[in-house]
Amino acid sequence: VRGKTAELVYACGHALIELGRPADALACIDEVLTRMPDDAQLLFVSCVALDLLHLHDELLKRADRLLALDRDSVGAWLGRGNALL
Repeated sequence: VRGKTAELVYACGHALIELGRPADALACIDEVLTRMPDDAQLLFVSCVALDLLHLHDELLKRADRLLALDRDSVGAWLGRGNALL
């Protein structure tokens, strides 16, 4: 998804998650996160994919990154909680 906007990648990631393909969603999102590491929307959808993949260590790291950007992110707090369960 080179050259695509964060919004398009977010939509693609969300669609792949809805299709039951969280690993594909994460791969798509991770590629863009290397160029836009502080994009809260991308971090959020990557947290959803990580949670579905039960990758709790990475989920905790990403949720913490998202919380550093937005302390009020409900999704980040939920992701953090799920990672710690």
